[in-house]
Amino acid sequence: MEYCHYILVVDDDDQIPRMLSKVLLFFGYAVSLASNGQEGVREFLRRSYDLVLTDLDMPVMDGMKMASHIKALSPFTPIVLMTGCVREEVMEKGSGNHVDHILFKPFKLTEVKEVITKMITPTDGGENGYHIDRGRSAPSSRTVPRGNAG
Repeated sequence: MEYCHYILVVDDDDQIPRMLSKVLLFFGYAVSLASNGQEGVREFLRRSYDLVLTDLDMPVMDGMKMASHIKALSPFTPIVLMTGCVREEVMEKGSGNHVDHILFKPFKLTEVKEVITKMITPTDGGENGYHIDRGRSAPSSRTVPRGNAG
């Protein structure tokens, strides 16, 4: 099977990446997995990814720090943060300009598919050639506008 989009999934919980990997493969995406932010950055350097899905709280390097490293390397790669933390706690940790969308756990697989489709679908313009939804989001997810964490 030839894939047209490559997604990196980074999470220290084995169950979530395995489940997401199966679903994303079913939807036709190529998927690579990493178990912490440091491994995620290392994997990101090995190939070009169209999107990164990452957990927030991980050992070695958390999702925010990894997002910062990846955005420094590739500013237009969409990064989706997955977290079980409450919204206020995520905002306190500061998503800044490094995270394009936040999915709050538990999330539905349809939400993941919708967010990925929006993030990697080419548009006729925009700051990076991709659609970044700045409008209203589903109750369990939040799109983070560029330059504004809250």
